[in-house]
Amino acid sequence: GALNDLYNKANYGNASAGQILSGKTALVGGSKVTGTMPDRGLAQYGSWGCGDAGCGSGNDAYYSINALPEGYYHSDGNWWAPEARISANTLRSSLGITASKILKGQSIAGVAGTGETTCPTCPTCLNTSDATATAADISKGKTAYVNGNKITGTGMQGKTYEFSRKKATVSGQTFKNGTWTKMNNDSRTSFSIDLGFTPKEVHACLIELSGNYASDNNNRWDADFRIDRGYPQNSTTGHSYWYMTRIPNNLYISNSDSVTKYTDTMTKCRVSGSQLIFDIDYVSTDNSVANGAFWTRTNEFYLSGVLAYD
Repeated sequence: GALNDLYNKANYGNASAGQILSGKTALVGGSKVTGTMPDRGLAQYGSWGCGDAGCGSGNDAYYSINALPEGYYHSDGNWWAPEARISANTLRSSLGITASKILKGQSIAGVAGTGETTCPTCPTCLNTSDATATAADISKGKTAYVNGNKITGTGMQGKTYEFSRKKATVSGQTFKNGTWTKMNNDSRTSFSIDLGFTPKEVHACLIELSGNYASDNNNRWDADFRIDRGYPQNSTTGHSYWYMTRIPNNLYISNSDSVTKYTDTMTKCRVSGSQLIFDIDYVSTDNSVANGAFWTRTNEFYLSGVLAYD
């Protein structure tokens, strides 16, 4: 009976090597078995399961850390163990967490936000990133937000009439070709073109005046127009000059702080019937022939620009 009992005990058990901790031995079914089960310790890294949408659906949806290797997990008295882990970078990548998607000053999963908003104190902020309007699409002087940026409109109201280098008729002044001609003091010189129609109302105009004189040496002295500001910067004449090949409307040049030499030049456009007129008003206290204020070498003039009208 004793031998039979010992035999039964020696043949007891059904554990396999993989079910016995690695390095440990046991007598199973009359044979000595050495365990192969790995000791995984307190924590183990796994894989991100189910993608950024998670697993399941509805109220049963969840996120998983899976593909943990088999083995022995234990706590060794630690309240947080055993623990399944995944790297922070894998988690961020799987959830699509990037700095640009997070508002500046905020962070998610250790990623500091760089996203901008034009209304950080609003309950909800309007996303304008899909807007396509340009300044020309917005009425002149009006503002709008496009792609997070405030844009001031340059567009024209009503119909538009664009033209380029239309030869102008000159009144109020006679100019010579190739030599400097001084504009008469305290005068208005007008440059006009026929539109071919009579605007009912003019909203805005953007006009440039150009001449037919071409420099033969690309020197600024041969520019179409020279405007003497009268400011005493030149040691010989007491004058400084602005040289330009075109003069835009709404140009205003003044040297009101000069006591002895004063120059004032103002340009603007207007419409009279079917005539578009570009005016240059000129006043100067410097009447000397050598140092006069508004000069040009051209004797043919052209207007270019756009007119907004109804």
